[in-house]
Amino acid sequence: MTNPDLVAVPLRDGTELRLVAGVNALCECEAELARAGFNPTQEMKFLNAGISGTVSAVRALVWAFARDQHPGLTLRHVGDLLGTDGEALRKGLAEALNRGSAEKEAGETSSGKTTPPAD
Repeated sequence: MTNPDLVAVPLRDGTELRLVAGVNALCECEAELARAGFNPTQEMKFLNAGISGTVSAVRALVWAFARDQHPGLTLRHVGDLLGTDGEALRKGLAEALNRGSAEKEAGETSSGKTTPPAD
């Protein structure tokens, strides 16, 4: 089953970075920004408004959205990717945010399930 919220961003080296916007990813981004001394709320407001926030905020958001799909990815690696594939990553980030924030039917997740999975 494919994830309808997944955005595959093609990179210049022929690979792709897969991004998924979700609650856990947003929390990880906020935690990273706070750890680095930024105001996560303000940075997210800038990004949501289409205003270019700090490069650190963009890097943290790409990193957080890619972590589940690419577990070994580091912030430093994302910074390198932004240097070579910045435009593609910004477009992918916008698409991931758009898909992640699309309204779902009440109580429905992206997988279509209405109850949390059992452990």
